Amino acid sequence: MTQPPYQPPQPQTVVHKRGANHGLHIFLTIITCGLWAITGWPIAAIMGRKTKTTVYPQQVPPPGAYPPPGQQYPPQQPPHQP
Repeated sequence: MTQPPYQPPQPQTVVHKRGANHGLHIFLTIITCGLWAITGWPIAAIMGRKTKTTVYPQQVPPPGAYPPPGQQYPPQQPPHQP
């Protein structure tokens, strides 16, 4: 039985949705004499506040990459003989 080829873990994107910043929207509505309430507020409500975070999993070496505990790597080149 053969094992499937090793594939390293892939990064994942996590999206956090948060509520609207009501204080900011009220301030903009007052400053723009209500124009923000008619145009900007609905657009902001549809788009929402989102924070995207990319999570990189811990790199795990593929099976067989390291020798079992208590053993050493085999020599990489023969010893030098004069």
